[in-house]
Amino acid sequence: ARDLKISEKLARFERVGNSVFVRDMGTAINRRAGMEQEPAGSDVPGASPREPKRRPIEYALSNTETGALAVNLPIVATQADGSLLLDITPTFSTDVAAATARTFIADFLKVVPAAVDPTKSFLGKVRAHGDALNIRSHLTFLATNPAAPAAGPQPVSMVVGHSFVFLPEQPMAGRPTDPRVGYFSVGFSEFETASGTAQEKREYIVRFRLEKKDPKAAVSDPVKPITFHIGRGVPERWRPYLRAGVLQWLPAFEAAGFSNAIRVLDAPAPEQDPDWFEEDVTINVIRWLPQEFVNAMGPHVVDPRSGEQIGAHIHVWPTVMGYFGQYYWALFGGSGVDPAAAKLPLSDERAGALLSYIFAHEVGHTLGLAHNQVASTAYPVAQMRNREFANRFGPNTSIMAYGRFNQAAQPGDGVSQLWSVIGPYDIAAIRYGYGVFGTDAASGARELARFADSFQRDARLFFGSEEGPVNAIRFRRDPRVQTENTGAERVEATRLGVANLQRSLRALDKATAGDAKLYASTYDVVLGRHVALLKSVPRL
Repeated sequence: ARDLKISEKLARFERVGNSVFVRDMGTAINRRAGMEQEPAGSDVPGASPREPKRRPIEYALSNTETGALAVNLPIVATQADGSLLLDITPTFSTDVAAATARTFIADFLKVVPAAVDPTKSFLGKVRAHGDALNIRSHLTFLATNPAAPAAGPQPVSMVVGHSFVFLPEQPMAGRPTDPRVGYFSVGFSEFETASGTAQEKREYIVRFRLEKKDPKAAVSDPVKPITFHIGRGVPERWRPYLRAGVLQWLPAFEAAGFSNAIRVLDAPAPEQDPDWFEEDVTINVIRWLPQEFVNAMGPHVVDPRSGEQIGAHIHVWPTVMGYFGQYYWALFGGSGVDPAAAKLPLSDERAGALLSYIFAHEVGHTLGLAHNQVASTAYPVAQMRNREFANRFGPNTSIMAYGRFNQAAQPGDGVSQLWSVIGPYDIAAIRYGYGVFGTDAASGARELARFADSFQRDARLFFGSEEGPVNAIRFRRDPRVQTENTGAERVEATRLGVANLQRSLRALDKATAGDAKLYASTYDVVLGRHVALLKSVPRL
């Protein structure tokens, strides 16, 4: 529930009599017809030659597509051009069962919601924007607190945004997943495949649609750049750091053949666009959420037919900055590795630089990239303590790793780039996902497969993670797969990291200047980091 997305549905609109039904097609999209070949010189039995969707396998699949009817929208009027006027007020003035807000309330507030109070619920703004219809509902639930049942049902109000978007008539070309490159994916079963099998499991990676303005150019501006909007609630002082976090990815796209692939805009002010919706799934929004929750994340909405990223909403809970500031101080501030971070809280400059790093990681997720935990332990300690190497490449081969900081750097080493940057794995992974391969489908598949081979020939490009059932089995005993730990030599890297923590612990009084709460919370962070570092050794 913390990602603020209640649910995501693939739906089909169907007219039946005086109603338009919204049918949930979530299960149907997991089964698809492949490239079944028609026998030469004869019609396919049971299929109309003028109706390509009536091939036998498509006929068979259509009989299994009885998705649930989720919503009934009454038709109020029909226009001369065939367009319909629908009454959405009764449906969206209350909770929609197929996308219920009750689970969110239960998870977030730890209460048990019952019915919606219709006297305190109403339909808010409605906006049609391009191919998207956005509806904002103000709902009041009656909910019971299990810890205080005698109080009876109490009102709980929330705003629920519904966003409908029509998917492209022509789906983006899907790009296959490869276990050597870590992308989020959409999977499906294909029946009657081009290879001749009756059924085959297939997966496409998740990525934005990025096409060259000049297909012949080695490097070209895109037809439509990936655009992020900084939400209206983001404080001014942090906006430059968020913008910098997004733009860190520009060189990776340059290497994939795209100039100016990503841009960052401020959300329109209310006087410029009073009906602008942050929850519109067709726009990429950076949202600032002032709640007591230590995290940042990048949930996204995907076209399941192709893996095309429709929109992403990156959420930043500002509490994460305080936590990462204490984490950074625990390793480097009190230890003397970074003398400019000797006191807590950190300066806006240092806190903002860490925010840029955190945010660049979340942007990577919206671009389709999964975590790469092998990248945490790619570099030997000697390189991590070498000023020239460490200040150029950082501690990891990928910013998508959870080995966040250079724990091996010691006072006097002269290492200043102490957190992750866009690394060689990230550059190669972006090329895999967004680069142009071949001149046609066949040559493109061959070139893509050859490029994927390079990920197992260069140790800087190795991928590994325990996330997902396949990777959990593949990497669960691999000591290179580490979170919150860096360095190839596990014992030596851990010894150096613990030495930094011990130095910082001795400086904790001075750093917190008598602030008891700051002292206590920072001590907890130091203790937590100590345990996290030590865990890497028994794994080895």
